[in-house]
Order: sequence, then C-alpha cells, then structure tokens
Amino acid sequence: FIALGPDLGTILLCCAVGGTMMLVSGVRWAYVIPTFLIGLSGFTVLILNWPNRLRRFTSFLEPWEKRGDEAYQLFEGLVAFGVGGLTGKGAANGIQGRAYLPEAHTDFVFSVWAEEWGFVGVVGLLGLYGLLLARLFALALACPRLSDRLFLSGFAGMLGFQVVVNLGVALGVMPVTGLTLPLFSYGGSSLIATLAGLGLVLLVHRDRYQD
Repeated sequence: FIALGPDLGTILLCCAVGGTMMLVSGVRWAYVIPTFLIGLSGFTVLILNWPNRLRRFTSFLEPWEKRGDEAYQLFEGLVAFGVGGLTGKGAANGIQGRAYLPEAHTDFVFSVWAEEWGFVGVVGLLGLYGLLLARLFALALACPRLSDRLFLSGFAGMLGFQVVVNLGVALGVMPVTGLTLPLFSYGGSSLIATLAGLGLVLLVHRDRYQD
C-alpha cells in the first residue's frame, strides 16, 4: 500500500527499522539474507517500472549535466554548501534557500543550514545527532528486557536512517527520497511522531529495571 502511494522513501525506512529490530532480536542470518534479496528485487522493480522514479534515482549521478531538469534541487543544494564556507553567512542571511532552492524547509534544509552556518555548523549538527543516536543505542544495550531493546533499537534505527538519507540526498550521494531530517525539517506530523518516540524512550529509561 505504501508503494502504491507512491512513497519509496517510507518503504526503505520501514525496512531499515524492521531490519534493525531483527538483528537485535538475534534472528538467524539464513532468514535475513533471502529476505533482503527478495526486498531488493521488489525495490528494483518499483524503480524500473516508473520512468519518473528512474530519472530521480539516476539524476544524482549527474547533477552538473542535469542541473536544469531532474537535478535542479540537488545542484542548488550543492551550491549552498559551497558558498557557506567555513563559518557560513549567518542566520537568515543565506540566498540559496530563499531564492533558488525548492523545498528548502524540508528535503534540503540541511543545505540551508550549511549555507548559513558553514562547515562549523554542519559539524556541530552532526555531532548532536551522533550523540543522540549513541545514547539511544547505549540505552538499548543496557535494557534487560527484550521488548525494551527492540523498541529502542528500532527507534534509533528510524532516526539514524532518516538522518543518513537526508544528509546523503543533500550531499548528492543518494537519490532524492523526500525523508525529513528529524527534529529539524518543517512538518508537524514528523515532529509529533519523533517527540512521542523520545517520550517513550524516557519512559523506558525510567522503568527499564522494573518487572
């Protein structure tokens, strides 16, 4: 049903969360590998059978040649990284996000951040995400109950996958998928879901040793 949406990004997110939970639960690799190959085959079919998806999937390989068409967003996002420099132009002083870059508040919000805060701001933001994910996985490993470990690892996998894909899209190493940057991109439903998940994380942390 998600594929009929169509929304391939959410399909990949669901697979990432499910795969993370399966590995934490100790599932046998004899089950993981065939499932992965079947899923990869289905994903390939979804890509090849829709010309628009295929163009989006391949446009990131040639952003300079296709900057006037499929890769326009990616090209302008890379320009934002370039003009940001070491320390950026300052808050709300960026030009790309206001004049040239579509979806600057969602898919390419990281490019806007890089233009306004530069390399220093990018490293700081990545450090905060790394600290959050490291804490989530550390808490998951410390929980004695399997159900708690599965929830924490699944939630951490969801956040981590979204961060990696969103940054990969902005940097031009992944095709545009439409996944938001958690706690950063504009969007009420995404923010509510993430904050609700963090609230459940705090609940698990408080009660992790109770029967």
